[in-house]
Amino acid sequence: QRWAPGAEAGETVAGGKGKGDALCQLFNPVDVVIDSAGALLIADRDNHRIQRWAPGAAAGETVAGEKGYGDALDELAYPRGLVIDSEGALLIADSLNHRIQRWAPGAAAGVTVAGGKDEGGALDKLAYPSGLVIDSEGALLIADSLNHRIQRW
Repeated sequence: QRWAPGAEAGETVAGGKGKGDALCQLFNPVDVVIDSAGALLIADRDNHRIQRWAPGAAAGETVAGEKGYGDALDELAYPRGLVIDSEGALLIADSLNHRIQRWAPGAAAGVTVAGGKDEGGALDKLAYPSGLVIDSEGALLIADSLNHRIQRW
């Protein structure tokens, strides 16, 4: 929902057609960021994909995880947090794969930039990462949920 300042109701700008896997539907969206063109990038968690919705579009397009659930570099498993880096690539907290994937614009697959070595508490591992942010020095901060910590990579 988009809520304008002072508005009494929101405006649906993505989804709103019930849960499902059609391009006009979302299934448990958990995060959203806006790219340089003003499009929404949505972590469509239970569809294991990232959807891009251009302003005014009736449907989204899958930009990451098009193959659905899995642990290959072109698959996601319950994606959660999103952030866009200085080069316009999308960083995705690929929660059930315990990794952070970096997807360059137009890429067919992601590259693992953090974690990805199974779940664990060592400093080179993650356990169900969720939120992401890039700090003023360009480092990635990861909410490492089940390790009860914030990791800086």
